[in-house]
Amino acid sequence: MILEICKVSKAYPRGKTSFFAVQDVSLSLDAGDFVCIAGPSGSGKSTLLAIAAGLLSPTQGQVCFQGQDYSRLSDDALSVLRSQGIGYIMQGPSLLPNFTVLQNVLLPYYVRAHLRKAAAPPVERASMLLEQVGMLPLAAQYPAELSGGELRRVAIARALLLAPVLVIADEPTGDLDEGHTEEIMQLFSRIAQEGAALLVVTHDTAPFRYGNRSYSLHPQGPASRLTAHEGP
Repeated sequence: MILEICKVSKAYPRGKTSFFAVQDVSLSLDAGDFVCIAGPSGSGKSTLLAIAAGLLSPTQGQVCFQGQDYSRLSDDALSVLRSQGIGYIMQGPSLLPNFTVLQNVLLPYYVRAHLRKAAAPPVERASMLLEQVGMLPLAAQYPAELSGGELRRVAIARALLLAPVLVIADEPTGDLDEGHTEEIMQLFSRIAQEGAALLVVTHDTAPFRYGNRSYSLHPQGPASRLTAHEGP
């Protein structure tokens, strides 16, 4: 099992009480799984992904990545674990403004290089990924020169650089047109077929046809709960 989320809840204070961003959510992903979760804004999608990536600690419940319980790891050990096996695509801006497109894609290599003997930077793989997301002609440009959709495609390429076994994506196609959305979702499908696990959240159900499992995250009383999506 690559990722196991067991009865996870996240509570935040609200005045003298608290509210749950997510409550009692359980989910597991194995190699080859492509799981899509849809839900409206404020339903807890980003919170759930941050917990899955080890960026946010749950109030209750357990998260394990390849058998390692996040709660038993130090911050440093958790950072190493993420760098070695998780590709995270966040919803907001994430590129470094003083780096070119190619340098931004190579960033995970330089962050991780101190953990092992440094080999030559994987420029060929970075270029291949940029080509797959339609950004290779702009490899020498800087983020300020790109549109929102172009920034998103570079961030996707960067998350895939080190061939992570788990890819977590928060609204990865939110800034993309229909054609580029199709290309990215097909790329994700190929990655899953090659043995990685993908966890993708979106605001609508359109990407459901790409995944092998789909869920809806929606408000239910004071919390947001995960329910299996029925139908195609």
